[in-house]
Amino acid sequence: MKTRKKVLSLILTLCTLISMFAMPAMAADTEEFPVKVHVMTCAETAARFAVSTHSLSGNGTAFLPKNNSTGTNGNPCAPFTADTTSVAFVITNAPGATSYNVQLYAGTPGSGYRVATYTPKIPINNGASFYALTVGQNYYFMISSDDVGASGCTATYSYYTF
Repeated sequence: MKTRKKVLSLILTLCTLISMFAMPAMAADTEEFPVKVHVMTCAETAARFAVSTHSLSGNGTAFLPKNNSTGTNGNPCAPFTADTTSVAFVITNAPGATSYNVQLYAGTPGSGYRVATYTPKIPINNGASFYALTVGQNYYFMISSDDVGASGCTATYSYYTF
């Protein structure tokens, strides 16, 4: 029995350490935003996007620019009107990039405002879920990458509300 407890404790400790290093760190935002974000692992992303009953969904391509040192570069993509209170987003392909940054904005592209914490360095094929959206509100994502080449690339993305 003691051996089983030690093994389980060791496994839990290892899982915690792996998740600390595998998950990107959240930006040190001091502002409080109304929408909460959860960065998903690859397994969580696959499970979330495997659900067949998506309320509102979309796939597309968008230019993924190189992020600047202040984190303000980005390109808007995937505008939608929330029909539920949660949305999931993932970049599935971005030649030359291994990770991406995503922000959620309310309003229309070009005149919106950020509503969730800046989420940097999410591995390609890992997603982000955003919670506490306002039903009927227009939203869009701003994307960039710290490790894509200076000329950026065309990225493929998917999203859906749930």
